[in-house]
Amino acid sequence: MFLEIVSESEAIDVVKKLKNKKSKDCNDIDIAIMKEIIYSIIKHLTCICNRSFLTGTFPDKMKIAKVFPVHKSSDKVMPSSFFLLQRFFLRVDGVLIRINDTRVYYEDGKDYMLREFSTRENTITELKNIPAAFYTDPNEIAQHLTLRVTKCEKLELPVMHREPSVSEAI
Repeated sequence: MFLEIVSESEAIDVVKKLKNKKSKDCNDIDIAIMKEIIYSIIKHLTCICNRSFLTGTFPDKMKIAKVFPVHKSSDKVMPSSFFLLQRFFLRVDGVLIRINDTRVYYEDGKDYMLREFSTRENTITELKNIPAAFYTDPNEIAQHLTLRVTKCEKLELPVMHREPSVSEAI
C-alpha cells in the first residue's frame, strides 16, 4: 500500500476546505460544484482515491493539466517581449520548505535573454514563529524563507543563418 485508506468523512472534509477557484477538473467540474454534489458522489470518489492509494496508480485522464494564459488589461501587453515566471514549491511535512523561482526576460530583436534563479529554504524548526497555515501557500511562505542562492545570467542566443528557399535560389 502506498498511502493510507481514506474514509468518506475525511474526503468530505478535504473537499470542503478547498478554495473556490475557476479551474476545473478533467470532467469540467469546478470546486464550487464539487462542494455542492459531494454527498452524491462521495462513495465513488473515495473508491477512486483508495484504489489509487492501494495500487500506486492514478487515472491517466486526471493527470492532464489544462493551462490557459491569463491576459491582463491591454495597457500591460508587451507584443515585442515576454516575461516568464516559474515557481517550484517543495514542502516536506515536518522537515523543510523550499522555493525555486526562475524569471526569464526576452526582448524581440535581442540576441540574448536574461535569467534570474533563486532558492529560498528553511527547515520547519527555523519557521517555528510562522503560522503553520502559511506552510501550504507558496506566496505567503516565500517572504519568510531565507534566500540561499541567487544567480543572474545573460543567455546568449545562437545566431541563426537562414538557408535560402528553393524559389529564392532560382
